[in-house]
Amino acid sequence: MIFVLILSIILTPYEIAFGADPEGDNRETGFEKTTDRLFDIFFFLDIIVTFRAAIITDDHNVIDDKKLIANEYLKGWFTTDILSCIPYGDLGAIILSKKASTKIQVIKLIKLLRISKIVKEKQKIFKYMEIYMGIENTAFQRLSYFGMIFMIICHVTTTAWLIEARFVGADYEGTWRANYINLESDFDEYIVAFYWTI
Repeated sequence: MIFVLILSIILTPYEIAFGADPEGDNRETGFEKTTDRLFDIFFFLDIIVTFRAAIITDDHNVIDDKKLIANEYLKGWFTTDILSCIPYGDLGAIILSKKASTKIQVIKLIKLLRISKIVKEKQKIFKYMEIYMGIENTAFQRLSYFGMIFMIICHVTTTAWLIEARFVGADYEGTWRANYINLESDFDEYIVAFYWTI
């Protein structure tokens, strides 16, 4: 789950930023649509599993009563989880016109709620660092976690800059992108935005 969560946090903002061109035409490839749907399915299955999984309390008691588990989940992370797995791209394509791809991409920003799950999974990440990477030092684990959170924030901010420039229109008038008209690829555009983010 952690691997899929991190992969989703990396790919989703990038796909949102480059999923529509400034004229509003949809540019999503089959790979992007497939990964987006797979992430939605995976996170929906995670909701089902979470409703069925026992809870371990702070004093190490195991709660396996289905009603208590459901109540705790509904009071906690359920709203975030359900909002982040709705297929906004598909729903937007049905409700809005084909030329509204840029607006659909902005609506898909709700999926970035998945980022908050990184905070929820912090202890699991520390455990994986210890088991798979051999990092047993608590200070180094925290430093690594901080570095990961910092890079995620930089990545999301970079894609937010890109979304903002694309939302304005093809001429990029009044945005940072107007100074970089000759960028040849999406990757070049991402690198320039990342540079200015840091």
